[in-house]
Amino acid sequence: MAKKGTTMDPNDLGQDGSNSAATLLSAIENIQSLEEEKADAQTRIKEEYAAVKATGFDVKIASRVSRRMAFPSSARSADNPARRSHEVTFSIKG
Repeated sequence: MAKKGTTMDPNDLGQDGSNSAATLLSAIENIQSLEEEKADAQTRIKEEYAAVKATGFDVKIASRVSRRMAFPSSARSADNPARRSHEVTFSIKG
């Protein structure tokens, strides 16, 4: 394993004969790509909330509804006490 601040040669083989440097570099490239996608998604989400606000809707409520809809189906089941409480609060049925 390379020390902090040193560069890794992707052609170096690990002690077990695996190409661990190439595996690590590949994983890092994947992580960087995902981070870029995440940043793009966050930008699009901000734009959508701006559109919600521009049309006169309450952004906090839209955010809560969005989070509620993201729950797994088991958390949204009709017999879930938290859902019944939210349905009363928000008058949402589904």
